Amino acid sequence: MHKISTNKHLSLTGIAGGTLLLMLGFLYEILFAGIPYQDPTPSMMRRYAFHEMIGQIIEWIGVLVLVLSIIGIIIHTLQKVKT
Repeated sequence: MHKISTNKHLSLTGIAGGTLLLMLGFLYEILFAGIPYQDPTPSMMRRYAFHEMIGQIIEWIGVLVLVLSIIGIIIHTLQKVKT
C-alpha cells in the first residue's frame, strides 16, 4: 500500500512540475526571445531563433512530464478500482 501511495504522490508532483516547466518555458520565450522584430538583422534573427528554441524545448519537456504524470494517475486509479 505504501508503494501505491508513493506513486500517486510522485504523479501529483509530476503534474505540478510539468505545469511549472510549461509556464517557465513561456516566460523564457517572452523575456529572452520576445516579439520578433519587423526588419531584423541576421544576428537578431539568430538570437531570436536560439532563445525561441530553448523556450520551446523547456515547454515540450513540461508537456512530456505533465502527460506522463497524468498517465501515472490514470494507472494508479485503475489499479485502485481493480482491488
